[in-house]
Amino acid sequence: VSSPVASRRARPSDAKGEFVALDFAKMVLHFMVYVAVPYLVFRTFMEAVDSLNASRFTQSLTQHLRLSLLEDGGTSLVTAAASNHTISTHAGSLEGVIKKCFNLVTRKLFSVPKLMLIPAIIARQPMLSLGVLPVFLAVDAAKCSFVAHVTTNIEEFEQLRSGMASKQARMEAHDTSSARAIQDLKATAFTRNQWENLSVRIANTSQRKQALELLRGYVRWLY
Repeated sequence: VSSPVASRRARPSDAKGEFVALDFAKMVLHFMVYVAVPYLVFRTFMEAVDSLNASRFTQSLTQHLRLSLLEDGGTSLVTAAASNHTISTHAGSLEGVIKKCFNLVTRKLFSVPKLMLIPAIIARQPMLSLGVLPVFLAVDAAKCSFVAHVTTNIEEFEQLRSGMASKQARMEAHDTSSARAIQDLKATAFTRNQWENLSVRIANTSQRKQALELLRGYVRWLY
């Protein structure tokens, strides 16, 4: 059974604990209202503005690419017609490159504040930093090398898939315009076989590319 003296001794610590908890709650509320919420709104607004500007820039470049095919008397247009890729495919490739560059620059700029904390960490814990930093650099180098190798394979599969997709579009457009001739020549079975083989090849290539993209995403998420 606790004595009155012990109860009176416990009250100041309880009151102090209640004061600390209340003070911490006020600090959290102050941080959420004056720091976290404004940062969230500002970042959301700036990301929306950046995305809109990047989209407008990408559309202007793809439009310039399409119109530039007609500026040299039709020579570029003839070259594009003889290519395995359609004009839309070339424009889509350009758009993909621009988006990747934009995401890369945005991600690196977002990492600058984190990198600015490294000198302070090294100054406070020099021995620990010297011991751990080489390990981090080695792991990061291995990760970058692996991701670069996987990305190269993904780009090769995407190039192959894009070429086959352009071929499929041309084939379907040609066969659709020649539907009457195909019917008269009774070549529907041959045409169906060609369509099926190309569709299967495109599907297999897309699945391989998707598997590598999932692996790359998992490695990036893991470290």
